[in-house]
Order: sequence, then C-alpha cells, then structure tokens
Amino acid sequence: MTQPAEPATSPTRPRDLPAWVWLPLPLLVYPLVALAAAVPTLHPLYDWLMTKEGGVELLGVAALLASLMYSLPTIYRHRHKLPARWLKVWFALVMFAMFFLAGEELSWGQHLGFWDHEDVPDAIKAVNDQNETNLHNIGGNALDVNPTNAVVLATFVAFIINPIYLKWRGKPLILPAHDPGHWFWPTPAALPAAIGVLLIRFPQRIYRWTAGEIPDDVSVYWRHSEVHECYIALLFATYLAAAAHRLRNTPP
Repeated sequence: MTQPAEPATSPTRPRDLPAWVWLPLPLLVYPLVALAAAVPTLHPLYDWLMTKEGGVELLGVAALLASLMYSLPTIYRHRHKLPARWLKVWFALVMFAMFFLAGEELSWGQHLGFWDHEDVPDAIKAVNDQNETNLHNIGGNALDVNPTNAVVLATFVAFIINPIYLKWRGKPLILPAHDPGHWFWPTPAALPAAIGVLLIRFPQRIYRWTAGEIPDDVSVYWRHSEVHECYIALLFATYLAAAAHRLRNTPP
C-alpha cells in the first residue's frame, strides 16, 4: 500500500526557512544589475552596485554576517540534536569559511575605509596585485579562481547530482532528520541562490563563444565577478541559516 506523503513540517522534517528570507534577494540582484547595465541613464547606479566597495559586495557581506549572527548561537545551543558528531565539525568549518569570505570581500576593513591603498605595507603590495589586505589577490588562481570553481562544482553536485542519485535510489529528496544527510545537503531554500551561482556567468561566456571578445566600450557592463561572488555569499548564508532554523525547530 502506498504510504501517505509526509507533511511539509513534521518531527522528521523540520520547518525550512520562510520564503521571505531566502527568495527576494536572489530574484532581485541580477535583474537589477542587468537593468542598470542595459539602460544608459542607470549606468551610475550600475557603477555604484559593481564597484569593489559597492552595493553588491556589501549586500553579500551583510548576508554572510547576518546568517552567522543568527546561526552560530542557534546551532551551538541545539547542537545535541545533530545525529552525527562530524556535523558539528562541518558546521564549524562552514561558519569559518563564511567569516573568512566576508573578511576577504572587505579586505579585512580596507573597503570600509579604515585604511586606503597607500597605508598597505610594502610587503603586501609586493605580492598583492591590487594593493589590498586580502589573500585572494595573492598567488593567482590558487586563492581566487580555484576556490570559486570548487564552490561551483559543489553546488552542481548538491543541486543536480545528489537529487538525481536520491531519485535513482528511491529516497526522498529531503531526508528525515535522523539521517545526517538531512543536515549536510542544502534545502530548497538555497535553490535560487544556487541557480545564480551556476548560471550567472553564462551570458558573458555565450557572447564570447559566439561573437568573440566583448568590445571595450561595453565590457565594463559585462562584469559578472562581483555578482557571482554575491550569489556565492547568498548561497552560504541561506544554507547555514536554513540548517540553524531547522535545527531550532527539531524536537529534542
């Protein structure tokens, strides 16, 4: 006999983040940037959004820090509900990664105006190609492109490969709370941000594949790195906040 479907909220399937938390920002950021890039009169808005100290960067950092402020005490307080010890280590690593990402995005205070390029020590200027107090501009791809590609690959595995595997094994897409996979894998709340992480760079790449290099007079309005980093930040923030919210709503 076919068993009735498990309700969206139950002791084995705690409540996910409400949509008003995770849905608006991923739906608004890229369209707003694209609109500002496409309409000449909005180019000043685009410039403000896309500069290193601009709105898109600050939004990503704010999302990371807000998620940490909510999730760190919540997960710590309810850590005994996690079904495996390694999950505690995992969430500690995720929190550290988010704090590190926020610090790197702000160059650990430089982008907030606490010091400027002239104040950066000569030893850092010698190895940092942008004269900033961060690590991701040191060492080329090793600390910049490679971590970004790793996040994109992990997102593909989490949102494409894993659901296919679960379906193939006849398992539910959202595992019960006693299964460690319930806490390790992201919930649908992170899907909009994940779509941005996976697809945000395709318009630029398609243009290059079909028409060659973007002309210099418009290339400035095809920058996607800041937006991509913002969606990565939103993905991390939503992933951790969703885990904390579900853990908080899980019975002892």
